[in-house]
Amino acid sequence: MEHGEENINWEEISKVMREGKKSSEAGSGADSSKIQHSKIYDSLYEELLDKCNPKNFMESYDKKKVDAANLIYKALLESKPSYGCYSNQEIRNIKDQAVRELGISISNSLYRKLINYCDPKRFMEPYDFEAVQVANEFYSLVEKSKDDIVELEELQHKILRNEAIKSYREKEHDNVKKNVEVSSNDDNDIYVWTFLGIVVIFSLLAWGLLELFI
Repeated sequence: MEHGEENINWEEISKVMREGKKSSEAGSGADSSKIQHSKIYDSLYEELLDKCNPKNFMESYDKKKVDAANLIYKALLESKPSYGCYSNQEIRNIKDQAVRELGISISNSLYRKLINYCDPKRFMEPYDFEAVQVANEFYSLVEKSKDDIVELEELQHKILRNEAIKSYREKEHDNVKKNVEVSSNDDNDIYVWTFLGIVVIFSLLAWGLLELFI
C-alpha cells in the first residue's frame, strides 16, 4: 500500500487540477460584449438599448464597463429618436462611444432584413415593371451600405415610404387575403355537401328499415 502511494505524484495532480479550474473559469468568464447576437433589430437605437444594458457586464463583472454602460444607457433613454427607426446624430455618436468603450459590435441584421425585402425576385409574381426597377435600385444601395448601419437606416426609411413598393405590398396583401377567403368558402362548401350526403344516406337507411317492417 505504501509502495503504491510513493508512485503517485500528488504535486503534479494538484497542478493539473488548478490549471483545469483556471481554464474553466476563463471559459465561463467570456466578455458578454463579445457574445454573438442572432436577434434581428429594427433600428440602431433598439440594438444599442439591448447591448448597452449594464446588466450585460455583470455576469463577468467589469466595474469600468458597468460604469460606462450605465452612462451610455442613461444617455440612450434621454436621446430617444423622435420617429421610427431613423437615428439622429446623437444616437450615432452614442453608437461610436459604445463600440469604443464597451467593445460591442453592431450586427448586420438590418442589412439582411432590407436585402430580403428589396430582392427584385419578390416583385415578379405578379410582375410589376416599376416595382422591379425600384427594388433593384434599392437592392444595389443596400449592398453598397452593408457595413454602414446609419446609411442602412436612412435607406430603410426611404424604402418603407416608396410608393411603388408600398403599392405592390398592399396588392400582395389583398391577394393573400382573397385567397384565404376563397379557401375558406371552398371548405364551407365541402362541409355542406358532406352534411347533405350524410342526410341522404340516413334517409335511405330509414326508408329501407321502414319497408322491412311493413
